[in-house]
Amino acid sequence: VFRSDDGGASWHASNKGIRNGYVRYDPSAEEFPEHGQCVHHVVYSAQQDRLYAQVHWGTVRSDDGGASWVDITAGLPSDFGMVIAAHPRNADVAYVVPIVGGEFRVPPEGKLRVYRTADAGASWEPLTSGLPQVALPHDIQRADVGQQEAPDVEQHHMPHANAVEQVLHPMRQLGHGGV
Repeated sequence: VFRSDDGGASWHASNKGIRNGYVRYDPSAEEFPEHGQCVHHVVYSAQQDRLYAQVHWGTVRSDDGGASWVDITAGLPSDFGMVIAAHPRNADVAYVVPIVGGEFRVPPEGKLRVYRTADAGASWEPLTSGLPQVALPHDIQRADVGQQEAPDVEQHHMPHANAVEQVLHPMRQLGHGGV
């Protein structure tokens, strides 16, 4: 996150408290660097200095206009997501849509859920009304099955894989072309 306190004339990194998730893969990496974190989305809340952000490996909140951040991921089924929203009138309410990860962008357990906090991230509750709760395609199989032999199977070339992956796609039966 970069912040300007002078209308954009100058900018400075403002990532105090945003963890660098790459330490999972490189223990020598700095855990809380000044910059370099992958920030997906930042939103304002109804409270002047409260911000919410979805970062590459977590969900965070700032109560001081982005000068510092607190991790609020606990209680979510995944630490990865791309979407976050804040309630326009209640600063304690925010919404996220967690996904499994950057390599596999589907909801945890294959079930689409919006998670809501009503206490600024101290706890989260899943919202499911009106959302599909049948398992979306998260069962990946390696097989030599052709498209004519299995019309409900989509073929995807996955990075770092040596074979064509077969992803069962039940949403096709509902008339959707993709996930």
